[in-house]
Amino acid sequence: MENPAQEIKEVIAALCTKPSSEQHAAISRYYLPDAEFVHPLCRVPSFGQKDTIGGTDSLTTVNSRRIIAAIFRWYKLLSPHVEFGVESVAWDAARHTLFVAMHQRFALWFVPLYAAHVRLVVELQLEARVDGNGHGSNSYAAVTAAHTTNGKDGLNNAANTSRGRLVDGVSGTLPNPPRTRYYIQRHEDHYQINEILKFFTLGFGAWLWALMQLFAAAMCVGGATVADAILGIAFGTKKAIGQKTKS
Repeated sequence: MENPAQEIKEVIAALCTKPSSEQHAAISRYYLPDAEFVHPLCRVPSFGQKDTIGGTDSLTTVNSRRIIAAIFRWYKLLSPHVEFGVESVAWDAARHTLFVAMHQRFALWFVPLYAAHVRLVVELQLEARVDGNGHGSNSYAAVTAAHTTNGKDGLNNAANTSRGRLVDGVSGTLPNPPRTRYYIQRHEDHYQINEILKFFTLGFGAWLWALMQLFAAAMCVGGATVADAILGIAFGTKKAIGQKTKS
């Protein structure tokens, strides 16, 4: 992604709503090979090759991205028709962190007449890589070396060619200047407990948990009221005794 805040909706659509082939291609394109995935119901630690980006993992490849792809594929099999909506996006450029507040409709194909409507916040920790060829396959060192070899004249020629000008009397396409692209290093989905319960209890668990939350809130108010009363009596008594002694 060159502009994470603007492109993230398309990335989520590819992961959740597209056919499995497009879903797998999106994971290979946007996730680093050693990406980490955290969800309330599962976790994939970071492991595997760290330097290469882009490309499709083969059947013999062992890395965390391949496990993440399997999880998304299973997610798609359970609910073939996922609907989602992005409510807000916040991009922390200094920390390379993207927050996406969204809602989705998840319906198990073997459970008729019920769909879980849940809200969550997706937190993506991104890693910036310099890409010189527009495909995300070069490391920072490789791109730097290539442009150092070409020198300033090569960069100027590339810039001129991109503007449709002739370079040394010859027109053609030269390598694009370096671009900063962002790849997903860590993906974490944040759900409230009542939202998670919607997946398993057909909505009843979410209502029950909401009642428990209301009860806990009432207990907090009651506890604070009793504590204030006890402290008020204690401090008030000490103050009264001090005034009587002075008199």
